[in-house]
Amino acid sequence: MPEVTRNRVVVFDEDPGESFRLEFDANAVQRVVGAYLEENPDFDEPLGGSDDPVQSVGDLRGYRKYSPDEDVEALLRVVRTGQLFDDPVLADRPRGHGAARAVVLSLLESRRDDLNNGVERVALPGNAVAAYDDIDGVLYIRRPPNLSAAAGVVGLDGTPIHRIWEGRLGCPPEAELQYERVLCDRCRRQYLMEVLGYRVYNTTPNIKPYSRQRHISKGKDLALIEAVYLETGVEPAVITTKTAERYLGREWTHVQASSHYGAVRGSNAFAGDEIQVGIVLGSQHPGDREILRLAALSGDRLELSERHLNRGPDLSYGVAARPEEPENPYLTYFREHVVVQSVLRFGRSAGATVYVHTGAVPDWILTDGPIGAEKSVIRERCAGEREVISALSDGAELTASEIGTRVTIAERTVYDRLGPLSEWCIIERVTERQPHRWRLLDPDRPGAGYVIDDQWYVRLPGTDGFVD
Repeated sequence: MPEVTRNRVVVFDEDPGESFRLEFDANAVQRVVGAYLEENPDFDEPLGGSDDPVQSVGDLRGYRKYSPDEDVEALLRVVRTGQLFDDPVLADRPRGHGAARAVVLSLLESRRDDLNNGVERVALPGNAVAAYDDIDGVLYIRRPPNLSAAAGVVGLDGTPIHRIWEGRLGCPPEAELQYERVLCDRCRRQYLMEVLGYRVYNTTPNIKPYSRQRHISKGKDLALIEAVYLETGVEPAVITTKTAERYLGREWTHVQASSHYGAVRGSNAFAGDEIQVGIVLGSQHPGDREILRLAALSGDRLELSERHLNRGPDLSYGVAARPEEPENPYLTYFREHVVVQSVLRFGRSAGATVYVHTGAVPDWILTDGPIGAEKSVIRERCAGEREVISALSDGAELTASEIGTRVTIAERTVYDRLGPLSEWCIIERVTERQPHRWRLLDPDRPGAGYVIDDQWYVRLPGTDGFVD
């Protein structure tokens, strides 16, 4: 890498992601370590006063914890002097890996930071760093590129988290990347609307974490998709979590194409002129352990509060944001910024109209700002409301008492149903003096909402009849 970049400016278009990271799940760690120990004579003899040789991950960790320091250090010298990465001999062995020594060193190294959240951070030679998760046995090893010979490094990112960039590029602790913001929030919104042609509408204030099926609001989501199709006359494309794509995809109709968050980063699959309408459904949460490991690689210790199981707006991991960083930087990286990147997958060549069905979205990307907490875009009609609508469906103008003669619900309940139906502009009051008379509004009038399956009423933002 130094020879390739010498005296050149290196440019990264978006953060490098996991390009410089090796990932080993618990089974892979066991396999790689076991294969290395079997072939290495330094581990054949009983070590640390034990009667048994070191043969597994558990043995290796136990040896580090309970053996005399001088014995551990002697063995560490043996591992450190070998080729940590890209060793062709180790790679060619059955069950072997070219980074087997780095894996062993990550577990054996006595100089390690216990972050008190189940994750240990280990500095490795060559500016590499490891994060070992004692809870699920996952090991990450980051090996940043050697950019010391470069004339300069430039990173381009519309949703940057500074500390994540610095960690992935291997910046030393005393050096921070110089950050230069090109557009303010107002300018970004203006650029999206007037130059790129985007219209982005928020349809819920709720975070809607869709990593698990039980959190998915199937009825509402299917109604929203149908309403977008009826409003635009175009089958939308949908981006959501992998779980929601699989679950909702069995039943949705009028969806032109779909994808999930993990597959759209840097993708131009929805960039053509044929996809001008999109929906982003729900938000993703990769799990606490994944967030803790990423933070550990960057040198941060995150906390799991008592509310960490609540994936709503109050979720926090207890790390202070730097100036110009969003609150909860690691959570924002995995959640809000993924939503933004998904919005911008649609219509990249000519803009698009995108409905964002999660509150995990920054204000600056929204055409009309975030939807109010008291505002509903999708509402389920109860049986009593359906009866009231049916009673007025012949065009009659009736009082509550007259409606009561046409329905099975009590007259008091009729009064209770008239207010919400009026608020949602399904019916209107036609007299000022009591007893008030009510009539059904024309469902085909401009700005009217959509009735889906006689159960859901959907009124989309960005239409004439929608007022937040």
